[in-house]
Amino acid sequence: MQDGYENQQPDYLAYCRSKTKRPTVSPTEENQVVHLDSIQLARRLNISIKSLARMRQEGTGPRFLRIGARVIYRLSDVLEFEQSRLYEAVDTPVVNEGGQP
Repeated sequence: MQDGYENQQPDYLAYCRSKTKRPTVSPTEENQVVHLDSIQLARRLNISIKSLARMRQEGTGPRFLRIGARVIYRLSDVLEFEQSRLYEAVDTPVVNEGGQP
């Protein structure tokens, strides 16, 4: 029995594109978020990737996002982490405007 569909070859790529959701908000400076991967952050902090992984496991490093198996860091969280580790002297952490180190 023929229903007319067996000779049609679907364009799989076009089908996938039609099912892909597009962002509803175009990126602007206000909603643009910069991310770093583990390699980029390890270079920025001048530490090894293993040290960064250990900090992540112990909860002593910057906050991170886990998307599947991928780990990324928001630049805003990295800057906050760096600010929290800023010292004027050995026993004197730098205090920001909110009174927090």
